[in-house]
Amino acid sequence: GYTPGGYSLTKIYGVPISLGLREGDVNALSLGASMYRSIVECMGYEPVPIFTEADGKMFVDILTKLEPIDKIEITKEAIDFDDGIPRTITFNKGNGNATAEVVEDPKDPSNNVLYFTSEIVASGSATLAFEPLKMGDGCYIFESDMYVESASGNKYMFQLTFQSSVYMIAMYTDGNGNVILKEASSGDSSAQFNEFAKFKMKEWFKLRVEYYEPDEEEDGLPHIKIWVNDEIAVSDSTLYYNSHQGADPAEECKYFEIRSMKAAETYIYLDNCYFSFESKVFDPDDTSISDARN
Repeated sequence: GYTPGGYSLTKIYGVPISLGLREGDVNALSLGASMYRSIVECMGYEPVPIFTEADGKMFVDILTKLEPIDKIEITKEAIDFDDGIPRTITFNKGNGNATAEVVEDPKDPSNNVLYFTSEIVASGSATLAFEPLKMGDGCYIFESDMYVESASGNKYMFQLTFQSSVYMIAMYTDGNGNVILKEASSGDSSAQFNEFAKFKMKEWFKLRVEYYEPDEEEDGLPHIKIWVNDEIAVSDSTLYYNSHQGADPAEECKYFEIRSMKAAETYIYLDNCYFSFESKVFDPDDTSISDARN
């Protein structure tokens, strides 16, 4: 769930109704009241007011007598795991003996990192889910340092997915000590792929993905940019989930997920994780890295 603080209803039937900022659930209250009024009027009756002037005065009186609320500051910084695993990251061990714990960096013992391991299972893969830091509208940004220690079994190790079924990157090993990253239009054999990076295991690499929501005034398609080690690897992709089947893009991204594949035994370290929803407009010619942190 969310960390303590306000929250917001952001979309109704795929239509944005707020900036996604955690201002409190005023939207839900307003929508509920207006829906009641519309239903009663459609039935031919005069709506009875839900709240009166006296209710409003009582509400203000209650508010003025309350103690001040200490708001929790929402940090814009990447998660470095020095304070453990935050509540914005949810671990699900699936049906095996998967683990997610804070350990020493394999390259720097003075640094803390997240260690995610999984084993081969018949069903029920292990997952890490990241809740977005909501600061705007239009672009989801995921960034993380990653270090694949080892993998065995199936060469298909992980799915890195904007959920639910929005956009996916597949992580493989070639069996020769290399890690391969591919865009994938789904998790089945009929998917289209675009390989964009390859590097050695047991070395840190940095992955950054920007997913821009569809703009109906433009082409109505999502656009994706990818950086590897701060170098642009994909400047404009429309290989969204199920695009190979001609499906419409998903309406909304709820979280980012790292899913271990059930036929693979995997060991990966993560550090400096950042997942946000921000106000950015897609520009294929702009390859600079920018977000709410800078």
